Amino acid sequence: MRYFLTILMLTFSLVTFGHRGFDNEQIPYILKIGSMNCNLDSVTLQKIKPFWIKKMEVLKNEGDTLIYGDKPPKAILIHPERKYYQDILLMLAENNGLNINSEISKQIKKQEFIIRAGIGFDRYKIENTTLLQIIVDFGLSYKHNSENSSVCILEYEKLGLTFYFDENNSNALLQCIEFRKPFLGTTDTGIRLGKSTMLDVKEVYEELDWFSTNGAEYWWSEHPGIEFGVLRDLKLPQYPLNEELYEQKKIIEINVVNENRQ
Repeated sequence: MRYFLTILMLTFSLVTFGHRGFDNEQIPYILKIGSMNCNLDSVTLQKIKPFWIKKMEVLKNEGDTLIYGDKPPKAILIHPERKYYQDILLMLAENNGLNINSEISKQIKKQEFIIRAGIGFDRYKIENTTLLQIIVDFGLSYKHNSENSSVCILEYEKLGLTFYFDENNSNALLQCIEFRKPFLGTTDTGIRLGKSTMLDVKEVYEELDWFSTNGAEYWWSEHPGIEFGVLRDLKLPQYPLNEELYEQKKIIEINVVNENRQ
């Protein structure tokens, strides 16, 4: 009962104060869904249903002790119940004017896609697609593989896709896509994931621009807006590069990246 009353009081504060708080100072309301943070405007805030909320957390400035003390809270973090995630995502998508492709995961398992250097695939494009769009379309069955809280990496292992964002805000723009099996993809230059070799890459780009890092499992060839990776033979010394050996290996990973930040 005490918990229920607390939720009601906090919900009442949302409805009453909206997006602006004490002494006319703006109070950010942040919705936390999985690894994604969504800053709520006053319109979206009013659409949050009380029973969606699991708990609310006041993120205070140092020295602040009470939510209604002398100083306003720095931010209010809303944690919804997991069972309402899908309802909330659909509401957010509608508010942001997003077209939902709920069939994309099924399509990826059945058909082959064209991978475009510096762009992406299908409608998922570098510096254009938001974090919210990815989660709305692909769902919440991802691994969040980032130790850096300012970066958001969503790995959909069963689809062979990983999406990179600079931040975990819902409006963050896509910066990189990793493609691996079981994803079926061919670049617009004819390089097939899991089928083509580095010799095929060399034929297209005329030369290979090799790179790796100490102890890495891959050798890569970097080209404008795209990178091709092959597995390193861990039984052999990493350096010097045995180019003749690795030219014969099949491409097991393709990364599409932001050309301007490569």
